[in-house]
Amino acid sequence: MPTKREIIELLKRDELLLVVDAFDIGVPDRRGKDGLVDTVASSRKATLAEVLAGLNRKRLKELCREFGLDDSGKTKAEIAARLIAAQPSRPGAKKQKPTAPAPAKKKAGHAPANGNGNGAIVELTKELWQAAVTLRGSIEPADYKRYVLPIIFLRFLSLRYEKRRAELERLIADPKSDYYKDKRALTDPDEYKLANTFIVPEKARWQRIVNEVARRDDVKVQMDKILKILEDTYPEKLRGLLPPIYAGSNLDPENLRGLINLFSKEIFESDQGGEDVIGRIYEYFIGEFASSEGKRGGEYFTPSSIVKTLVAMLEPERGKVMDPCCGSGGMFVQSDAFTSHNGRLSFYGQESKDFTYRLCRMNLFIHGLDGDIRMGNSYFNDQHDKLKADYLIANPPFNDGSKGENGWGADKVS
Repeated sequence: MPTKREIIELLKRDELLLVVDAFDIGVPDRRGKDGLVDTVASSRKATLAEVLAGLNRKRLKELCREFGLDDSGKTKAEIAARLIAAQPSRPGAKKQKPTAPAPAKKKAGHAPANGNGNGAIVELTKELWQAAVTLRGSIEPADYKRYVLPIIFLRFLSLRYEKRRAELERLIADPKSDYYKDKRALTDPDEYKLANTFIVPEKARWQRIVNEVARRDDVKVQMDKILKILEDTYPEKLRGLLPPIYAGSNLDPENLRGLINLFSKEIFESDQGGEDVIGRIYEYFIGEFASSEGKRGGEYFTPSSIVKTLVAMLEPERGKVMDPCCGSGGMFVQSDAFTSHNGRLSFYGQESKDFTYRLCRMNLFIHGLDGDIRMGNSYFNDQHDKLKADYLIANPPFNDGSKGENGWGADKVS
């Protein structure tokens, strides 16, 4: 019979970090898994039932199989109960019932939707946000996101490309690899597609942006040219996603250089325990922009706590996920995280506002997801009218009101 500790030992580091953050458990060192196991296993703040409640159904089934237990069951509670019941009983001990994890203590800012609570990354995102704010200059707060988020996106594209190229170079140098001495792989688009990325044109690579473009007097014009190069190279993926916005803006060239330097920090190139650092920062920035805009921010951003709750209620594992008012795509990103990125979900969405539509597509792209996202008002112009979705998830745009051109049409209900 497995003990609580034996079950805890099989959890991943990211899963353990979620537990210590959710239950506010003090831990001396967040970096090592052994210390996290000791802390969670001995803690009275989180029972085994509460720890298991934070895992998805697939993960619970995996744990059952590790201990030779029956992994059948339609609900998480049913599978978790089997692990709990398998624990050695103590005299006078009461059986634990599966319960939902206690809510994490509220912290300043917005927690990234797919974050694992790593303190260093949270502090990094806050520092980057504050630095970006100081570079805003005369740009209106509501417009600033249009200039910052594409830069994060460009940084992401180069990071993903550089990572895959480095992997291929290692394989080419390895005598045991099928790629040994086959340098053609470095320029083969299909090899990059396998890693959910593509070859970034040389003129659009981040190193050139930092070392050459950022130093030019016409940096704003050059940045627009880079966006155009990317769209022209990959029209199916990027058309309409990166419109030229810098040359005609009142963003100070020096502030644009500052943003480029800001996202050139070495932290982006480090492993960070396998975390998607740039994805977390992108989501954090979306949340902060929404917060600074107040009611308007609700048009494209739903707080991560609500997103997580809705996804946890639906427990999507396989099939089609539809969000008729998808905003920046947080529901899709969290659904994918809920399945531990098993690739068994497909995403369909609709968005009525052009910039938010682009925001969603960039968010999905950054997280390595494909989605059929279409423009249009889903109240009166359903772009997915033939779709039979397995999961329908949405936070309706309540701020649209019931009447008017963009309202939900109360005046049309008889």
